[in-house]
Amino acid sequence: MKSPQTPYQDGVFVKIGKFIGLLIALFLPQLCLLLPMYTKVPALLSWLLFGGSYFLLYVLYINFYHKYRTETIQKLDRKAWITIGWGYVVMFIAKFAFSSLNIAISHQQVTENDQAIMNLIGGQNRNIALMTIMMGVFFAPLAEELLFRGILMNMFFKHRFWLSVLLSGLVFGLSHSNSTWTGALLYIALGAILGFIYKRTNNLKITLVLHFLNNAPMLIYLFM
Repeated sequence: MKSPQTPYQDGVFVKIGKFIGLLIALFLPQLCLLLPMYTKVPALLSWLLFGGSYFLLYVLYINFYHKYRTETIQKLDRKAWITIGWGYVVMFIAKFAFSSLNIAISHQQVTENDQAIMNLIGGQNRNIALMTIMMGVFFAPLAEELLFRGILMNMFFKHRFWLSVLLSGLVFGLSHSNSTWTGALLYIALGAILGFIYKRTNNLKITLVLHFLNNAPMLIYLFM
């Protein structure tokens, strides 16, 4: 197994600047998703721009991940799948609890982020619906895990367990569209759970699978 190289030793402001740039880059592929809605760009070109932008984003993120990580890349063994099992249960409980809190306090049946996704899937444009499914199930989980766990948690507070987990959850939660503080808490909690698991296992593949399992059922159900 290949050992990771010595991570970059940047100053804190350099790290902040780099991360802000990487965070902005996360949203650029989503603009390609909206091209069929606001322009007369052919569907094939929209798909090429959408997939190509995510490909370039992954190349960028993987490059930064390998520069800042210190753990070796691990496989999904039996212990990892057990972690995925209990992690999924914890995330399900957290989603139920914070969704109920959002309904009770903010009277919001679904978060602003989920409503936006539902609108895209339920619209008349089938290409946008398919792109949204691909983004939510495959593209976004990989990009977000690379950024919010693999890069962010190796850039900042690497040796401060709870500060690293809290930062990962906070930035992850605030990067999603929210119109209520209770809705934001839902995503912050999910991000913190994923951050905790990544910090405990040093295995990004575990949180990637959990993120996929969290997103896929609802998105596929809405599409069907």
